[in-house]
Amino acid sequence: MNKMTLISACVAAAVSLGACTPCRVSSDIIRSTLEGTRVSYPVVAISPENATEVTELARWNTSGLGLVTYSPDGRFLAVGQKRELWLYDARTLHKVRAVETDSWVRSVAFSPDGQVVATGTSVGYFEGTVQLWQVTDMRLLQTLSGHRNEVSGVAFSPDGRMLASASLDGSVRLWELASGRLQHTLAQGCGYVWTVTFSPDGHSVAAGCDGLTMWRPSDGSVVETLQIPHAGVESVAFSPTGATLAAGMNDSTARIWGMPDGELLHTLEGYGDSVCGVAFSPDGKTLATGSSDDLVRLWRVSDGSLLQTLQGHTNWVWTVAFSPDGHTLASGSHDGTIRLWGIPPE
Repeated sequence: MNKMTLISACVAAAVSLGACTPCRVSSDIIRSTLEGTRVSYPVVAISPENATEVTELARWNTSGLGLVTYSPDGRFLAVGQKRELWLYDARTLHKVRAVETDSWVRSVAFSPDGQVVATGTSVGYFEGTVQLWQVTDMRLLQTLSGHRNEVSGVAFSPDGRMLASASLDGSVRLWELASGRLQHTLAQGCGYVWTVTFSPDGHSVAAGCDGLTMWRPSDGSVVETLQIPHAGVESVAFSPTGATLAAGMNDSTARIWGMPDGELLHTLEGYGDSVCGVAFSPDGKTLATGSSDDLVRLWRVSDGSLLQTLQGHTNWVWTVAFSPDGHTLASGSHDGTIRLWGIPPE
């Protein structure tokens, strides 16, 4: 089963029930920390040397798809679910701000300065938009329109001047934020494009299209295409230095390439199905993956070895995100929960 199969089922449910109801949501999931209560925050970063000690620290129910990401300063967790965008205090897990949107939230990203949150949305069956929200008061700043299907991935350029959007309409678009102008259509006719990201130096935009393709933002030209026979790209991330690139695939693998030469370094196997989310730790030594077999896995980047398998979710794990200090890992799942993982302080 791939992402489209699951989303199609949820769309059918939305038509009959008026909501995209999660599959197999556990009835006994409860918030494990009281709002406003300080979480025992880890004091050491997750690393290959201590990955076996990582355990669940907290969880709470969102009743949504489980889209989660950290702000660049680590103060906030942004959670997109159904037609809402929530901001949580990353230390206390207290919900500090929330806004109801006019469309289904399908992807979430912070601007590099942490002042803006972008959401990729689905408006009915044949339209998707990017909405930009001011963090301080959750005011809608701008709506970028033009996609003909849901916007499944959004990413800011490192300098915050541009935003890339990936859509199930088969396109990747690059927007100039100061004017809201469409700068380049980087790809068209790619089938479903699930994810997009910028390289840390801002010189490349990567997305799954005819393999894994990288474009030059300045002129929209193709820099390189990594051929991946018989597999589609579900998720993609550069390491913090840009020295490696990881992608989650729909063939039950994740892959790591060396950059900029594009040499395939490791193929990570053992998944039950699609790898929906990938994220590097801030030091680039650990890769976290979330997959449709309900598991979060931690891998050593240098040799591709499996370090730890984190169990607890009861449905697809859509997103994984390290905190900027590397002390915690957040995972969001279609079971309706967000979970935080780390090494508890002694």
